[in-house]
Amino acid sequence: MSIFVDHPDDWIGVPTFGVDDRWQRREDWARELVDAIADGEGVSREQRDRIESVFAMLAKSVEERGASASFLRLGDWDGPLVLADLRVESRRSAGTISVEDYAGAADPDAIDPPVVEPFVTTSGLVGVRCTRYLTPDTSVPGVVATRDYAWEVGETLAALRTATYDLIEFEKSLPQVAALAKTVYSQ
Repeated sequence: MSIFVDHPDDWIGVPTFGVDDRWQRREDWARELVDAIADGEGVSREQRDRIESVFAMLAKSVEERGASASFLRLGDWDGPLVLADLRVESRRSAGTISVEDYAGAADPDAIDPPVVEPFVTTSGLVGVRCTRYLTPDTSVPGVVATRDYAWEVGETLAALRTATYDLIEFEKSLPQVAALAKTVYSQ
């Protein structure tokens, strides 16, 4: 069974890059994307360059984050930028972990007990939503807010995650992230 995300129009799916792909380089994709969405907007070259750099940087680190797919949402030319990663793996490779724990319910780095709630997509996939606050590195000040959505579909586990140090923007982005999560489906 495969997992798909039919993301809303205000989200951007990050493509794959390689010899046989439409874009071989992340920078080319970022430039073409920014040029397309900035067309007629009166956006300065400085703003375009900044967003291109951020898009290319985030696209480069998709594999490093262990994501199967990534999605970006740009509020406006000055931000905020919301990133959500989809991780899909077989039940066999994930072991006996529960879908709640796959979403982060048992995270030992959580400051308080994570809030775990049921979540159902538009297509009817039943899963969970887990919100938690972490101190990932005690030597660096700051709290990371995360929201994970997770589903078990047949022999597949999937999780959609967003995280940020900006707690105010985190709260503001939750409706958009929920709208993205609602579009997850399986075939």
